[in-house]
This record gives sequence, C-alpha cells and structure tokens, in this order.
Amino acid sequence: MSTAIPKTYPDPEYEDAHQATYERKPRYPIKQVLPPGVREKDFAQAIQDFIAAIGQDAVFVNEALSDYIDPYDVHEHEDDKRKVPSAAVW
Repeated sequence: MSTAIPKTYPDPEYEDAHQATYERKPRYPIKQVLPPGVREKDFAQAIQDFIAAIGQDAVFVNEALSDYIDPYDVHEHEDDKRKVPSAAVW
C-alpha cells in the first residue's frame, strides 16, 4: 500500500496551492476504520485484491489517507466521532 499522497492536479501551480492548504499532518494518528459490517479479515483481503488489480501505489490506508480527511476536524482527537475513510484508491 502506498504511503505517498498522489498528485491531485496536473498543473503544478494548482498542486502547490492544494498541498499548501492540506499539508498539515494530523496531530493524532489515523487509525484504521472498518466499513460498517465488514470484518477486519475481509477488509484486509479486499485491500489485497485492490492492490492486485490496480497496483500498490494506487491504494491508500492509514497515514496515507491524510489527504482525504478534514485537516481542521474538531473531533480529530475523538476516534468515535472523527470522520476517516477506511481506504482510498486512485
């Protein structure tokens, strides 16, 4: 799984502006969140299936999701209220 955040815009000026807005790393670690009703074993298999289909650099989990969360989330320190995706594919 990738830990590098993908480029969002092909235009370097737009990409720089985006990164400057979202570059703040979360103060609290991004913990794995399972989709509702999905067991950890099944989720891990789904991630491996995505990697096999589209490649390791296109599948994002844990800290690599920092570009997919609200950098100003008021619940950043409350895992039960924090809005974090389970994974992302590029």
